[in-house]
Formats: sequence, C-alpha cells, structure tokens
Amino acid sequence: MRRSGRLRWKDLGSAPLIAMTRDSRIRFLVDHACESAGQIVRPAYEVSHMTTAIMMVEAGLGVAVLPAYVWGFARAFNVVSKALSDPEVRREVAIVQASSKALSPAAEAFLKCLRKCARAALPRGLRQAGR
Repeated sequence: MRRSGRLRWKDLGSAPLIAMTRDSRIRFLVDHACESAGQIVRPAYEVSHMTTAIMMVEAGLGVAVLPAYVWGFARAFNVVSKALSDPEVRREVAIVQASSKALSPAAEAFLKCLRKCARAALPRGLRQAGR
C-alpha cells in the first residue's frame, strides 16, 4: 500500500478484508466501489458493528473500509485511517424535521453541534473545500 494520505481501492489488494454484513448500507457502497475498481469482494470476516471491525483491525486481522466519521474513534485504538479514491464514495446524511414546527432550543443546539462534529469528521481536503 502507498504511504500517502490517500489510497486507491485497488491498493487494498490482497489484504484480508473485514467487511460489514451484507444488510449494511456501508457494505453495499464498499461492494459497488470495489466492483467499479475491478476488485472482487471476498471478505475474510463479516461483522455487524463498526467497533468490532476496528478492534479486529487493531488485532492485526485485516483492513476495514468504514465511513470517515469513525476515524476519531479508530485513532484511539492506534488504527491508521486513510481516504480511499478511484472511485470516490460519498453518501448523504439528512436531517428531517416537520415543516410546520420550529425546532426547540435543545434541538437547535443539537443541530449546531451535529454540523460542527460532521465538518470536523471530514478528511482535511474536503473540510478545506467547504463541503
């Protein structure tokens, strides 16, 4: 694998893959990206929880492809996180609220905190691009 801050999907190569179970949206996105990069998805392990995947990576059992928002958690366990590209994978997160009602002060504060945390979880390049 390359030493730079980014990897291409094909750089994952023969590393044992710790994948989310097939009913996970993350797994769907990983499978699609691997196929787009000409890679065949053959997980060595399938797990239901991202925390399990991170612990397995820490134990040296393989690599996991997970959303950027878990990078902070992974760092607490000495797990290195790198952005993947070629293809770049994105997913949208939405906040849903009733159009006829204003948010309570607590909900407004939560929304402000959520936006701040979401921006902080983005890889540096995306954060600087104002996304």
